[in-house]
Amino acid sequence: MEHKKTNINKEEFTLGPWKLTSTEGSILKSICTQPNACRHQNEKCELCTILDIIRIPLPEMLFANNSLRLEHQDGFGIEFNATDALKLVDDQKEHIKVAYAEEWQKNRICSEDPVNETVKRFDWTYSSKYNGTVFGDGMKVSSTTQRIDLERLKAKEKIYHYKNIMLFEDELADNGCAWMNAKVRVMPGYVFFLLRYFLRVDNVLARIYDTRIYHQAETNYILREFLAKECNLQEVKIPSHALSDPAEIDKFLNVTEERFEIISLPISETRAVLRSGKNSILAVIAHEAVFGLELTKTPRKTRSSSSPCIKRTYFL
Repeated sequence: MEHKKTNINKEEFTLGPWKLTSTEGSILKSICTQPNACRHQNEKCELCTILDIIRIPLPEMLFANNSLRLEHQDGFGIEFNATDALKLVDDQKEHIKVAYAEEWQKNRICSEDPVNETVKRFDWTYSSKYNGTVFGDGMKVSSTTQRIDLERLKAKEKIYHYKNIMLFEDELADNGCAWMNAKVRVMPGYVFFLLRYFLRVDNVLARIYDTRIYHQAETNYILREFLAKECNLQEVKIPSHALSDPAEIDKFLNVTEERFEIISLPISETRAVLRSGKNSILAVIAHEAVFGLELTKTPRKTRSSSSPCIKRTYFL
């Protein structure tokens, strides 16, 4: 039986030779829909297919079809998805021990995996230092001394496109919460991604893993920065109102790891430079330093279907 994915919404945003695709679907079912077939056939349900890849009990809320993907017309780019993130969770041992953890693991694996009912130790906080999936020929990742201009990110500029995609979430058997999401915004002159993993184990630990991805117009590279921060909640007193707010709890965390990388794109620098012309956004929108623009007849709810609206395309 072939498993069919349903309730998946795709939204595409064209940026010159790039295409930014956001995919959103419903939460993955936590129970196998065809246990007999999944035991004996190659074609399995979506849940069992993912369990074959990840091999640990899954988070309570796994958005298996959710992703953000930036792809060049030549076939290279970067993507953020839950499956690749969970592959990096330690599947050999627990890193944090709290009350009820063992019972929780037994219940989770028996309810999800009808094929393998053996209780397996793993990092049940789903801590993952995932920083995106780079794909395509010619993409080179190396260390760099360059830094993302955080002050530019704080500047109040027009946002041309924005998406916030949840990848997974778990309440850790009422011992706290763990989740990962990915955000993207297209601004005048650049595109920026933030991938965040957030963990709070009540009275034990708070942790944030942030990956920032920045690509500026007229360059042939992407900057990627990874920052890991955490604190012991028994040693650091954090106001209760801040415990569920990553922006607030971040102020109390200590940096434990930093990585700064440059992803070189397989295009020459001259190809990445913005060319002027009557299709340039500079000629259309009051000298805004963006990448380009074209007009398409895309109906909106606030317009009649016969009225053309602006669809922005950016050359990155």
